[in-house]
Amino acid sequence: MTLNNPTAAQVSELDPIPQAHPRRWFALILILLPTLLISLNNYMMQVALPSMQASVHASFAEAQLIFSGYSLGLAIALILGGKLGDLYGRKRMLWIGVMGFTCMCLLGGLVSDPTLLIMIRIVQGLSAAMIQPQVLSIMQSSFLPSEKGFVFAIYGAVIGIGFTLGLILGGLLVDWNLLGLGWRIVFLFNVPFGLLVMLGLPIVPESRGQSSQGIDWFGIALIIPGLLMLIYPLTIGQKQGWSLWIWGCLIVSILLLLVFVLLQKQREETGRTPLVGLSIFKIGSFRVGIITELVVYLSMFTFFFILNYYLQSGLHFGIAETSLVFLPLGLGFFTTSLLSSRMVQRWGLWC
Repeated sequence: MTLNNPTAAQVSELDPIPQAHPRRWFALILILLPTLLISLNNYMMQVALPSMQASVHASFAEAQLIFSGYSLGLAIALILGGKLGDLYGRKRMLWIGVMGFTCMCLLGGLVSDPTLLIMIRIVQGLSAAMIQPQVLSIMQSSFLPSEKGFVFAIYGAVIGIGFTLGLILGGLLVDWNLLGLGWRIVFLFNVPFGLLVMLGLPIVPESRGQSSQGIDWFGIALIIPGLLMLIYPLTIGQKQGWSLWIWGCLIVSILLLLVFVLLQKQREETGRTPLVGLSIFKIGSFRVGIITELVVYLSMFTFFFILNYYLQSGLHFGIAETSLVFLPLGLGFFTTSLLSSRMVQRWGLWC
């Protein structure tokens, strides 16, 4: 009788009702602040880059690496950041990421060597790789299913705000030359906000992944150099004339990534937890989403980089004038991000 007619307590135990963290909305504000800072820093950097290049006497290739160093660090460590959060706690890894990003912002505002700036931007990307998976995971685990659509719409809107404010605020701050800092303000601007996040993180709920298995360090040892040897040569290849060593790096990268895919497939087949669950690529909507993201973001960042240089170096726009050119794009980004959840509810995922 007990098995056929379970009590309410038994039903609750078998199918628990999701419990939302009571301070989740305060925590949301706090964990979205690093996301805003990362977005602000990147777009402020974009506007300030020509001024920075002239100030530190960097070549165009070095300026390109100063800008793309962040993406390089983020790309090679994003998977590791998510796994570390699952194993050692997402709040802990979020704190480490914010601390690293804040320290690099402080250091970036003090140095004047192009090579050091490239390294700082790479470490900023590595720090962001510790931040972004934790923010998304905490949002996913701290809110009720009925709240998640609105929460992730806010997340998209924050990125839109970072885009809009980053380009405009970065241009204005550099143009005003506050305290004679010039382009350095785009780094130092983030420091007090990073400290604020670290002080407030205790109110954020802790969460971990469900997997008890450790990290596939051999897979990490394959994918990080594989991605590094893929992205770095593509970044500097044209400037280097696509020399033989660049093609060699690309070939080695493809081989490393191919071995990584085969080993991840083997881990899945033998019941071990893979670093990347390749079975997710069997889902059609996921494949379409990945391709869409790649096309949109590669096109968007390339367009912004070229347009910024064209306006400042070609048309001789001032930094403040350049930042205002991006205002309509930023407003559109912000508005559509905020409205996205309602658009999906009305017209579905393919809207």
